[in-house]
Amino acid sequence: MANTQSTRSQRGSIRPNGAGFQIRVYAGSDPLTKKPLYLHEQAATLPEAEKARTRLLAKVDEQRHPKGKITVAKLLDQWMDVARIEESTRDRYVIAIDQYLKPTFGELQAAKLGPQLIELFYARLTRCREQCEGRLDGRIAPVTGRRHECRSLSNAYLRKLHYILKPALQRAVVWGYLSSNPMDAIQAPPEDDPEPDPPSNAEVATILNDAWRHDLDWGTLLFLIMVTGCRRGELCGLRWQNVDFDTNVITVRRATGKTNRLKKTKTGRIRRVAIDMVTADLLKAHLARRQEQATAFGAQSTPDSYVFSLSPDSADPIKKGTVTQRYGRLARRNKLRSTRLQSLRDYSVTELLVAGVDIRTVSGRHGHSRGATTLRH
Repeated sequence: MANTQSTRSQRGSIRPNGAGFQIRVYAGSDPLTKKPLYLHEQAATLPEAEKARTRLLAKVDEQRHPKGKITVAKLLDQWMDVARIEESTRDRYVIAIDQYLKPTFGELQAAKLGPQLIELFYARLTRCREQCEGRLDGRIAPVTGRRHECRSLSNAYLRKLHYILKPALQRAVVWGYLSSNPMDAIQAPPEDDPEPDPPSNAEVATILNDAWRHDLDWGTLLFLIMVTGCRRGELCGLRWQNVDFDTNVITVRRATGKTNRLKKTKTGRIRRVAIDMVTADLLKAHLARRQEQATAFGAQSTPDSYVFSLSPDSADPIKKGTVTQRYGRLARRNKLRSTRLQSLRDYSVTELLVAGVDIRTVSGRHGHSRGATTLRH
C-alpha cells in the first residue's frame, strides 16, 4: 500500500477515513489565535486523494508566495483612495476599518486572507464585538476600568464589514495582488429582521396637532413624511422646483448629507411621488407662508428655494439632525412608544399595505426598489 503518512518531502497527510480518505494540509496559523490552520478535503479513492492534496498544496503555496505582499491595511487605504462612495458612507467606512478590520487583519498579507479567516472573524464578532471569546465577560477591562459585558455586533454592521472587504479585495484582484477574491466564496451575513413600530392613528393625530399648534411649517414637514414616506434627508433637500402642483407630483432628486450638502438619494435613483389634494393644498399654504416671510425680510422665494428651511429666503436646507432632535422632543413630550422619526415612515408603509396596495408599489414609493413610484392615495 502506498505510504499515506506526511514526510519531509511529501507535505500534507492522507489517511483512511470511513469509506474513503481524508486529506489535511497545513495552511499557516490563525492571526487571531495563533493556532495552526489546516485545509481538509475528503476523497473516495487514494488517487483522488493524491490529486486533492496537490490542489490544496498549490492553494497554500499561492497564498505564501503572492505576486505582491501588500498588507490588508495598505490595501484598504488604497481602495478607499479610489472608492466612489458618498461622503457620509466614507466616514462610516473609515470608522469600521479603523475599529475592526485594521486591528484584526491590518498586518496580514492580503493574499493570506482566506474565506476561513473571514468567517471565523464574523463568528467571533457575533459572540463579542471585542472578540474576547468570553475571556473578559464579567471582568474589569484594564483599559476602560469598567466591567466587560460581551455584546454581539449587529448583522447590519457585519454586512457593512462584508461590503467593505468584498470590493477592496476585488480591487486587489484587478491590481494583480490576488488571483481570486476570497469573498466570492462567502455569503454576506443575514440582514436583521426589521422591527417596525409605527405609531397608532391616535398617536399620529396627537403629534401632528401638537406640531401644528406650535409651528405650521414643522407640522407640514411631519405630515409630508407621514403621507409620502420620504426620508428626512430627501425632504430637507427638496426644492420648490421639485413640486409640480399641476400634476400633484413631488420629484425626489436629491437628499442632504451629513454636512447638509446635497447628494444623491440613498438608492441613487430619482423617483416621483404622487400626492393627494389635501397634501397639495397644505404645501400651497406652506409656500404662501414662506413667500410672505421672505418678503418681510426683503428677500425673494424662487424655484431654487428649499421647501423646508430656517432661513428667511429659504436658501439653506434645514438640517437632518435638527429634524431628528426636534421630533424626538415632540415624541417624548407626547409619550409616544417610539421617539424615532423612522416610525412615521413605518406608519406610511403600514397604512398603504392595510389599504391593499401591493408591496412592490409601496417599496417603490418609499425609495426601496425599482417598483412603481407614482401611487395616488
